[in-house]
Order: sequence, then C-alpha cells, then structure tokens
Amino acid sequence: MNPAPVRRIVAACGLIALVPIALRLYHGVLTPLEAAGRGVTVLVAVLLLTRLAGWGLLRVLDAVERHEDGRRKELAAELLKDGRGIQETGS
Repeated sequence: MNPAPVRRIVAACGLIALVPIALRLYHGVLTPLEAAGRGVTVLVAVLLLTRLAGWGLLRVLDAVERHEDGRRKELAAELLKDGRGIQETGS
C-alpha cells in the first residue's frame, strides 16, 4: 500500500487550516510576520502528521497482510491434511 492517499488527505487538511490565518491577515488582525509564523507551524504539523499517519497505516496494513498470509497457510495445511488439496481435472 502506498501512503500517498494519506498524504493527500493530511495536506488538504493543512490547506484548510491555513484559511483562518489568511482571513485574519486579510482583515488586519494579524501582521504578515505573525501569519508567517503560524503558517510555518501549520506546515510542520502537517509534515509530522503525514509521517505519523503514513507510518501507522503501513504498520496496520503490514500486520493485516501477515495475518492473512498466516491464515492462508493454515487453510492450505488443513486442506492437505484432509486430502482435499488442489485436485487436477482430467480432460
């Protein structure tokens, strides 16, 4: 699994988080320096969340994949034990 979709979602949330900063800057409540500081804070938060979300998603998907592989091996062993393995059909 590629973590790109997670990165896109977090990046979109980061852009949404910049909207209030832009509005306050537009209305003169924030100075450009304060807005830049808050923007950098949002950027760092988005980068950290992207890394954490991608890492967590990959760990969960890896665990699920390992569980499925183990279950497949169990089923194959059970079928072979019962003598119901893959049977070839004659033409």
